[in-house]
Amino acid sequence: MGFLSLFKQKHRHALILKDHVIRYIGSAKPDHESITTIDEIILPAGLIHDGLIVQEEELIELLSPYIEKWGLKNEKIQICIPDSQLIIRRHQVKKGQNKEEIKGQLYHELGETLLLPWEDPIFDVHTIEKGEKEDEVLLFAVQEKVVGQLIHFFGKLSIELNALDVRSLCSYRLFSKQFTCAEQEEQLLVQMDQHSLTFAVFQKGLPLFFRHIFQESVEFMTEDDPAFSYVEQTYQEIERVINFYRFNVRVGKGKYSHLLLCGDHQNLSDLKNYLAEQLDFPVIQYKKLAEDESTARYYDSYGLVLKKEVH
Repeated sequence: MGFLSLFKQKHRHALILKDHVIRYIGSAKPDHESITTIDEIILPAGLIHDGLIVQEEELIELLSPYIEKWGLKNEKIQICIPDSQLIIRRHQVKKGQNKEEIKGQLYHELGETLLLPWEDPIFDVHTIEKGEKEDEVLLFAVQEKVVGQLIHFFGKLSIELNALDVRSLCSYRLFSKQFTCAEQEEQLLVQMDQHSLTFAVFQKGLPLFFRHIFQESVEFMTEDDPAFSYVEQTYQEIERVINFYRFNVRVGKGKYSHLLLCGDHQNLSDLKNYLAEQLDFPVIQYKKLAEDESTARYYDSYGLVLKKEVH
């Protein structure tokens, strides 16, 4: 799955851009055994906001020495679409169409039966189910100008993009490597980062439901604080998503086998413990190495490295 993935190339340069940090993993192959470089740049506030590059020239100045350090000049890299700019939706299309024909139908329906917040989407599609009269597809949409900005930005650094991936897919790919995820069961993926919460419900390896919430970083408040703790507030958001999907989307039939938890928020372990007490299904937290929990913050970069098809 990916907007720019076409052919196979062995070397991986996985770059994740967030409001507070840029993380990089270099690997000779799309696996974790061949990783050569793991590094990050802590960003000052305001360069990136809700996943979008706001101060381009300042970010280029900050990033340029690292491009030299990581040997990325004139190389091809893999990045992810900002969660805030991504729409994932189920949609009915004419039966028996190929991928390009499906995209053509989506563009034709844009503004009529297919409503999006912008007029210039780029689509990727995956067939979920083939029916007697119509097929159901999962569409991934991002605004063309967002992709254009990323291509332009990295072009200034003499870097080419050869894959645009989805962070939730990267995370699920990572969990699938470590754990056996039964495809027929539904798993709730929660990504708890410094400035955002992202939810995705996976079945058969696909994010059938997706929601992103931007939030300013909030320091953890203790149980003695009269206000709800940050962990409790986060749980409330998770509970809303669980109930909405279970009762509104699945009409009472939704049932999760696991909650898959990952992220770079400092209170991630506190949230994991709290969720384990509140939920009636297991919570699995991603940890790269038992002896070095700090590597877990690279979770989406690790998942991006595993992407098989790039060009």
